[in-house]
Amino acid sequence: MEQKKIYYCRHCGNVIEVLVDAGIPVVCCGEEMIELTPEKVQQLG
Repeated sequence: MEQKKIYYCRHCGNVIEVLVDAGIPVVCCGEEMIELTPEKVQQLG
């Protein structure tokens, strides 16, 4: 089973979960969102 991806917008704080990855960059507030991984969550605080 494919693992779902979670993305975060550093501008507005939007968080989304991608159910089907179509290979298209996820964009919010005009900028590509960052994929949240356990390592990234620790870095963000």
